[in-house]
Amino acid sequence: VAIDSTMNCLVDPSEKRLDNWMVIAERTDRDFITTTDENGHYLLPLDSGTFNLTLQPINPYWESCINHLEVHLPGFDLSDTIDHPVQAWIECPNMTINSTTPSLRPCFTRSNYISYCNNGTVTAEDAYIDITYDSLITPVSSSIPWDSLANNTYRFHLGDLAPLACGN
Repeated sequence: VAIDSTMNCLVDPSEKRLDNWMVIAERTDRDFITTTDENGHYLLPLDSGTFNLTLQPINPYWESCINHLEVHLPGFDLSDTIDHPVQAWIECPNMTINSTTPSLRPCFTRSNYISYCNNGTVTAEDAYIDITYDSLITPVSSSIPWDSLANNTYRFHLGDLAPLACGN
């Protein structure tokens, strides 16, 4: 699975590979699901039969060039390679963040882990994250500098974030 930057509906060697995209093989009696690795590769062990193979984009901004490909497998222990080039459907950044904090206790230092991604199709320019903490929490340090705003809100500047780029 890769971004089709040349817009030719082929996966070319220089195109960015996409990780954690879902590939689904549907059969009348059950579905088989896997995700791509960091190189855009996926392995989907299937038995014999006819399957409808689809790629589930991470959001509606992306679209696969290949939709609902019917695959016929006549037997076991066969392998095939099916590439999925994806193109931008809507040109827009799409920022997502996740936060993980261990249980908090008064007078103890804890870490708050934030991960962020631009799952959109264009660069998120001058991106930032605003976090509002409870008044009893005092930030001490961060791998990214912050600005202190009003009401216990802190702004972390990320800069320009390319499509499908992530950080922590």
